[in-house]
Amino acid sequence: MLILHTIPVLTLSGPQRGTAELCGRLIQRGFPCAVLSLTGDGPGRVYYENHGVPIHTIDGKGMNRLRLGAEIARLAKSLGATALHGHPDRVPLWIARLLTGLPTFMTLHRYGFDGRINRAVMKLTSMFISGYAGVSRRVCDYLIEVDGIHPSRVFLIPNGLDFEQFHPGAVSRQAARRQLNIAPERKVIGYVGRLGHRKGLHHLIRATAERDDLLCLLAGGGYFEPELRQLASSLGLGEDRLRFLGRVSDPRPVYAACDFAVSMGRGESFNRGFAEPLALGVPAVALGQGGVPEVVPPDCYGLLIREYSTAALIDKLDYLFDNRKVAARLTERAGEYLRQQFSLERMAIASQRLYRRTLIEGKRPSPPWRGRKAPRLKGVHNPWHSSAWLPEEQSLTTRNLEQDPHNL
Repeated sequence: MLILHTIPVLTLSGPQRGTAELCGRLIQRGFPCAVLSLTGDGPGRVYYENHGVPIHTIDGKGMNRLRLGAEIARLAKSLGATALHGHPDRVPLWIARLLTGLPTFMTLHRYGFDGRINRAVMKLTSMFISGYAGVSRRVCDYLIEVDGIHPSRVFLIPNGLDFEQFHPGAVSRQAARRQLNIAPERKVIGYVGRLGHRKGLHHLIRATAERDDLLCLLAGGGYFEPELRQLASSLGLGEDRLRFLGRVSDPRPVYAACDFAVSMGRGESFNRGFAEPLALGVPAVALGQGGVPEVVPPDCYGLLIREYSTAALIDKLDYLFDNRKVAARLTERAGEYLRQQFSLERMAIASQRLYRRTLIEGKRPSPPWRGRKAPRLKGVHNPWHSSAWLPEEQSLTTRNLEQDPHNL
């Protein structure tokens, strides 16, 4: 048996690190995996090598989707792959499925950014896909309700973190600040991830400009970096106030150096930039949209920002800086919840269950009689899983934090 995972690029990113960790754990559990990069080699190779995952590459940057699908099929046959598991682009994977006849799975790491044509293609090709894995209930519900995928083809596999690497004390605050040359008393906020326009980084930069005592760290790369640098320059933020750290292979020192990690991305299906610092014991705040409310229990919703705006971010940071004990309690509780519900081992078991049910038992991922809602993860309470925003009566702005007994 060999599961061939196709990925778009080999970059230093959270999703790449997560895929490498999952493949490594599946190999340990007796489900051999290999990875195929569709755009050649890259620095993310180190993630897979560290976990003993074989890597193959195709230089498909100039190929059309038909040819790229043919190349995937050719390599899958030469490797003797048992199944394909794609992390979209969808069309090449579908073409490879038609050419090889192999059972094919697809993991959706995001939702809501496809146009009408892409959604139509998704629905038309779904009959050839053995199973869809959604990384959160929000993604699963979107697949069923918007993309029109039959519930029997949708399987919930929540993202998991490697808690051997992400745990309180994994990196000391003092060591991280020495490494980054930051004074111990400095107030620091930071972000690790892709520098894209949907990540809310312009709000983070403007919030930094509003407070003279803040230092902001931005770790990562992306197409939006020139615009962010231009914004920082127009606001008069120099290196003493805002640092672009570039792509980092290990985000932990950046998180550990922060008083608060901030991840305000829109439409996040899981949000590693929120979950990882909490697992390290570092307070974090995030936009309470998409799958983000699933990451923490309801009594920790005080870490979430309801409004996608600079004012809401400043309001939240002001409150949490002034109430460090509240932030510490929320962070400790959120970390406990993450360790219970979002472990890498749990993710590997769910993936193994999907493969076994489909490849060995010959069944669809989920029972065909299941209702048109994604399955609920046992032990997780999240009544707002399918809401784009938290409801008005549960506003999480700092104006009502002091009256909310869950947050005190």
